[in-house]
Amino acid sequence: MEITLGDNEIEQLINGESIQKTLSGGKTVLIRQSYTKDASAPIINHDKKVYSKSEIENIKMVAGAMSSTMRLGV
Repeated sequence: MEITLGDNEIEQLINGESIQKTLSGGKTVLIRQSYTKDASAPIINHDKKVYSKSEIENIKMVAGAMSSTMRLGV
């Protein structure tokens, strides 16, 4: 059995929403994110990660502050 999710459905999951899919036999499946955090870090380090807008802004702010303190002659 394979359940295919589109980009919009993946975005819904990332944002904490759930998705209902109806299988060919008429059975309904609810897909949602786990309520608990994983006990360990992922074994594979994927090149794509999911970040919120606020996390991206924080990363940019820290990177900007680090680059300005590392400039020569300042």
